[in-house]
Amino acid sequence: MARIWPPSSVGLERYYLEDPSIKLPSQEMQDELIKLYFTNIHPVFPVIHKSHFLSEYESRCANLV
Repeated sequence: MARIWPPSSVGLERYYLEDPSIKLPSQEMQDELIKLYFTNIHPVFPVIHKSHFLSEYESRCANLV
């Protein structure tokens, strides 16, 4: 999914899978938060490559179904 700096040898997916106490928001909430980020923050402070992020996010969502 998203890349972090400095690079991690563990990876974010593994981190979430190994700790059952970490709960992500519902899929609907994740979608809304991403929409809000790209509407309000990204135009002023674009820290994420939008098309790359969205393609990885959508592929992750498709793999969860």
